[in-house]
Amino acid sequence: MKKIKRVSVRAFTLIEMLVVLLIISILLLLFVPNLTKQKDKVKDTGGSAVVKVVESQAELYELNKTDSATLSKLVASGEIHTRITMQNTQVKHGMSRIKAFTLIESLVTLAITSFLILSFSGSITQTFAKVEEHPFFLSFEHLYRDTQKLSVYQRQDMTLILKSEYISNGVEVLKIPKDVKLERNKTLHFDQAGGNSSLEKLVFQTSDEKRVTYQLYIGSGQYKKTES
Repeated sequence: MKKIKRVSVRAFTLIEMLVVLLIISILLLLFVPNLTKQKDKVKDTGGSAVVKVVESQAELYELNKTDSATLSKLVASGEIHTRITMQNTQVKHGMSRIKAFTLIESLVTLAITSFLILSFSGSITQTFAKVEEHPFFLSFEHLYRDTQKLSVYQRQDMTLILKSEYISNGVEVLKIPKDVKLERNKTLHFDQAGGNSSLEKLVFQTSDEKRVTYQLYIGSGQYKKTES
């Protein structure tokens, strides 16, 4: 008997997504204060540099003018105006390159990340469900025909039991995917010629709300498959 290997694929659970969001939040909380410290460090460094420039210019002024240096004299002589302006420009330029995220920006980033994760997880789950459903129906059709062949080869009546969790002929068991729902439990009987003795209708419902119906033909054991 030909057996179909069933592959199960797992998607993200709600707990796994919440753990991911928690990790992202922790990373943001660690990253934002670090940027703020870097910004303050640049500001302090620039201030110290300005102080050193003023002190050095005061010493030069006293050497050249043989007079005590004051801030007003240094500004009046034009010794520190140009240099301080240049230094402030450099400090502002350095500060403009290092900007920390605000709380609102962090929350917006977290919200966008959460939305993308939820959207991506939903599409993956739906795709996996689709991929799992198609092999299931192929396996069911093979199991149906194999049951007919067994009844002929063994010259004895066979039954095919369909329940909400599985389908079995007593030799092989086929599990029904969780996204596929069997409308009603059924038991099919095959005679020694491989024919069934009823006009049963087997109805499955898929993850996208489609109905897959197998209408059995009495005596011949054949069926008609429709999707709606």
